[in-house]
Amino acid sequence: MYKLGKVFCAVLIAFMIFAAPAFSSDAVKVNVNTATAEELATLKGIGPAIAEKVIEYREQNGPFATTEDIKKVSGIGDQIFEDNKDMITVDAAVAKEGKKDKSEDEKAE
Repeated sequence: MYKLGKVFCAVLIAFMIFAAPAFSSDAVKVNVNTATAEELATLKGIGPAIAEKVIEYREQNGPFATTEDIKKVSGIGDQIFEDNKDMITVDAAVAKEGKKDKSEDEKAE
């Protein structure tokens, strides 16, 4: 019986170390406007190829205004968005700045 208690304690400690961060509300979110390809590839369903597409999209179109805008990237659909929506964020100040710059460029033309 004592041996079973030790095994239970070991399993409980392992769970706390490895699984608990996944349930933490303080988990660090990936900012899709500033993340590197390596950071984007940590998201579920996003590998190196799609991560590069996110960066290319961002460079061509400016920052994402909302997290849902990531679905505009080829290869990211509803399911990948749903799997990651709680793990991603956009920096509103960067998004607004990007939109402002783009509209000013259009006015100059």
